[in-house]
Amino acid sequence: MAAESIDFDKEIETAAPGAFLTKDAPTDAIPDGAMPPVAAMRLVQQELAVEGIPERNLATFVTTFMEPEARVVIDENLHRNFIDHAEYPITAEIEQRCIRMLAELFHAPGETTGARTQGSSEAIMLGALSLKWKWRERREADGKPTDAKPRLRG
Repeated sequence: MAAESIDFDKEIETAAPGAFLTKDAPTDAIPDGAMPPVAAMRLVQQELAVEGIPERNLATFVTTFMEPEARVVIDENLHRNFIDHAEYPITAEIEQRCIRMLAELFHAPGETTGARTQGSSEAIMLGALSLKWKWRERREADGKPTDAKPRLRG
């Protein structure tokens, strides 16, 4: 199914300000016509506006407040590939510093090993894997089998 061909430049020039927001965003294919960057930004802003104000969302693990300086640091570094530690060794060292600080904050015993995550779900899964590996190490040290799954209690 071909996308509807829309000349966004013509629509922006000939329509009243904000008129491009009367059309839905493309959902299945890239349109044939280009969209000015400001129009794309406003279209995304318009769609996200109905989701509420994140600063007022206290029911989830989302960040509800961020210092403006943190936003500046993020904006200035969005172009970096944080996964590539060989290309960005200073970034990798900053990451490890943060991990060591968090380990100290939570009184983690021994040498610190850690990784950053993009969200709480990923962090919980990595934490659960760590607990599983520690469980396996304890079972092996006690001479007990490790093929049975650990029982989780809440």
